[in-house]
Amino acid sequence: MRDHACLMAAALVVPAIAAPAPAQIATDADLPPMLLEPPPPAMYIRASGLYGQAELEFDEYDYYDGFFFFPGLRYDADFDDTPGISLAFGWASFEIELLHFESDDEDDSDNNIFDVAFADAEVEATAVMLNYLVDIPPHSPVSAYLGGGIGVGYYDFEIFQRDATGTQTLMDDDSDVGLALQFLAGVRFEVHPQIDLYLGGRAFWIFGDDDIYVEYLALEMGLRFYF
Repeated sequence: MRDHACLMAAALVVPAIAAPAPAQIATDADLPPMLLEPPPPAMYIRASGLYGQAELEFDEYDYYDGFFFFPGLRYDADFDDTPGISLAFGWASFEIELLHFESDDEDDSDNNIFDVAFADAEVEATAVMLNYLVDIPPHSPVSAYLGGGIGVGYYDFEIFQRDATGTQTLMDDDSDVGLALQFLAGVRFEVHPQIDLYLGGRAFWIFGDDDIYVEYLALEMGLRFYF
């Protein structure tokens, strides 16, 4: 009887030991990051504030001081405190952006030879840009971004000068629409699955008639909202 019970127990144990383990199904968590499919492109809107320096070159002329002749001189006005704002709608790596900045705080100017004191100076610009941006690395919680844009920009400026008697007169003013170009770079941080915080900078130009151009070098901080 005892031998019969031992045989029955052995018959139950041996198949359990010999049975192969069930196959495991691989999931996305088991795959290396490079084999995972990237998420589909998402639409987004973004908004940022900018702060930087604007520069205006205008009014080409020839100068003769009685001894020397200087052809093709240009006035150059710098605006050190120039705030701006940017709004954009994007999908994947492309976006359409509305950019605006203005300043009446002219800090330094010259005519390529000596400093010129303007009594007052104002400049503002608005542009609609088509941008292309690339994240490095893509689909990462923290990444750098690089990009550029091309579009159409409008600028408007007024320059006043004061003579020896203290009289203020309009020296030059102009407004025009021209080609706009820019380069952008910065760092993007994911603060929520649908919100990114980004810090960066840009160099922006508008090229107008008569070799007038407006340059804007600025730092920016903003948010990108995905939907």
